[in-house]
Amino acid sequence: MSENTAVRKRLAPADRERMIIDVAIEYFAEVGLSGDTRELAKRIGITQPLLYRYFPTKEDLIEEVFNEVYLARVQPDWANLIIDRDIPLRDRLIDFAHKYTKITFQEKWIRIYAHAGLKDAKLNQRYIKTVTEPFLKKICGELRHHIDPEASHGRVNATELNLVWIWHGGLYYWAIRKYIYHAKNLGSLTDLINHSVDGLIGSFESYYKSSKK
Repeated sequence: MSENTAVRKRLAPADRERMIIDVAIEYFAEVGLSGDTRELAKRIGITQPLLYRYFPTKEDLIEEVFNEVYLARVQPDWANLIIDRDIPLRDRLIDFAHKYTKITFQEKWIRIYAHAGLKDAKLNQRYIKTVTEPFLKKICGELRHHIDPEASHGRVNATELNLVWIWHGGLYYWAIRKYIYHAKNLGSLTDLINHSVDGLIGSFESYYKSSKK
């Protein structure tokens, strides 16, 4: 009896499922979501039919990987931080950005997200919705309140949301350069966050100043 067979027989179903998910995350981060399940099963040390006993289709496995790597990491408390007006806005946004990037700016997260965008944009669109609605729109509202409290209500418009997405995208591109392009001399993420928040606040102030002309 091989060592792998002995290990498989000793694993409880929940432990084996955990192992499958962990190896799948590594595998899809390396080769993309088009990676073959036969090769994945080989890496895990199980047969392909056994893999399908736990995840009947490849799409089921990808869904679990997506939930594990992305959706499960979103922290509802981030929303409370964003809207806590007892804390200066700049401090709130910097704190949020640090918490957000600590969770998301990891190699597997970035690589799977990039692969998913090429393979199936629906996965990325689902993640974007979880970020846009509870977090980025709240940031827009707080920026608006910071500039003009009387105008802090009402729907967020496209320009406001685009300005926040540009800020978010600039931070994200830092991670792309690190984990996709393997760029050197990236500088401090902390410094980037601090200066980018200043830039975001300034861009909103400039937008509202020009919109009132």
